[in-house]
Amino acid sequence: MSQFFKLNTRFWQLDKQKSFTPHETRLFFYLLNVANELGWPAEFEHADSKTCGNVAMSTNGMKNARTTLVEAGLFQFTEGGKGRANGVRYHFSYHGVTPKTTPNVTPKGGKKLEKVSRKLSPGDTNTTIIETKEIDREEKGENELSNLDLKNTQSAAQKPPVAPPPQEQEPPPEPDLMSQYKTDLLGSRSWQEQTAKTLKRKADWILQHIELYFDEMGPTGQDKGRTFSDVRKHCYYWMKDQSQRQQRDDQRNQQSKPRSSNSASGQPARPAKQVPVTTDDDLIARLEARKESLGFVG
Repeated sequence: MSQFFKLNTRFWQLDKQKSFTPHETRLFFYLLNVANELGWPAEFEHADSKTCGNVAMSTNGMKNARTTLVEAGLFQFTEGGKGRANGVRYHFSYHGVTPKTTPNVTPKGGKKLEKVSRKLSPGDTNTTIIETKEIDREEKGENELSNLDLKNTQSAAQKPPVAPPPQEQEPPPEPDLMSQYKTDLLGSRSWQEQTAKTLKRKADWILQHIELYFDEMGPTGQDKGRTFSDVRKHCYYWMKDQSQRQQRDDQRNQQSKPRSSNSASGQPARPAKQVPVTTDDDLIARLEARKESLGFVG
């Protein structure tokens, strides 16, 4: 697994400079996983159609991402044939990690078998040379990573400090439209004069009922969403209704009051008619006189 960790570390070091896209990142780690499953061979073959299907990318998108990764030095590849079955051969740069090789043994001659055996023999100087080269390559790779870390640290120190993102300001509160409409209506003298003339009311009555109208409607009232013209029209009909109600109430109050006397109207009171008081003796005397006049004898 050391191959995986070294390539993973190298990728993220380069990402600080290259800023790989999500497609490039997905393609790299997909190929890295394929190499890991195959046991880290020197190279492996993988068809483009299979790669595109597994990373969910178009052919052109996958090829563009692959070109970026190759230019970054993460791996190399060789194009296959034109058929769909012909795969592309990939080779990762392991930086000191010896990839697994499959010896090409030929049954005749035995030269390659002998060559391998000589490299693996303890006393062969070529083995030391090969091991020395591998060690040098590994140290060189570690030095490159150290230098890359140093360059990234220096470049980060030279960069100006990034200003924090501006804080989102709370939106201003919505204006109180009804208060604004009320102010505008109280300041509209021409409308007040025309309304007073139409309703046959005084200016003070108009101002008083404008205040009462907006008090009854409340902060938003029944006029939420209406324009100033709509509110003004509604206020006029409301005051007209209030005026008519007051007139009807005044008429009922006048009818319920008793008729005032003449003295209340300022005219002198008529003298009371004198009615004579008649007693019983007077009535009897009148009856007797009436009988005599008619010729009745008692």
